[in-house]
Amino acid sequence: MTTETRIGMPLNEFMVKFDAAPFELIDGEEKSLMPTMFEHSEVIRILWTLLVLYQQAHPDIRVYSETTFVLTALPDWVKGSRVPDLSIYISERLSAYIEATPDYRDKPLALVPDLALTLVAARAKYDDVNAKVERYLADGVRVVWVISPRAQIVMIYTQGSNQITRLTAADTLTGGDLLPDFAAPISALLM
Repeated sequence: MTTETRIGMPLNEFMVKFDAAPFELIDGEEKSLMPTMFEHSEVIRILWTLLVLYQQAHPDIRVYSETTFVLTALPDWVKGSRVPDLSIYISERLSAYIEATPDYRDKPLALVPDLALTLVAARAKYDDVNAKVERYLADGVRVVWVISPRAQIVMIYTQGSNQITRLTAADTLTGGDLLPDFAAPISALLM
């Protein structure tokens, strides 16, 4: 008889630990979240404003900032967690989750976003950023935007595609099929 090791922790333990010191749970390991620098906050503020304006005209999406989502094996067991800088959910999916989860306000969101955005800190390593993108896509995120203010680039990764779209300050970030009609000049996003 073989025994299976369960990766993760009970939901109540996760919530207590996260409240004490925010972290992501990756492959059973707690990875502390780093404090954000001002550059990070400024870029997120600009994107947040543009996406909330977009949301007002397109109520079929919801935009959230630094919202934890968890991967669960059972309703009370967290096997992983992520905290994207910005997340976008299709309203229909989010509404169905809320309807099926009466206590949704009292725990982390157990729903993978449709789009996850991450900003690359100046001190970030390429391998760490690449691993984060791969985890998001493996989790089921449809589109990942990686923004590097220092390199002045935006990389777009799409679920099920090996093609990566690389945009520079001269380009425009568009929302594709997920965010039709969304467009923002990269130069306006980066400091």
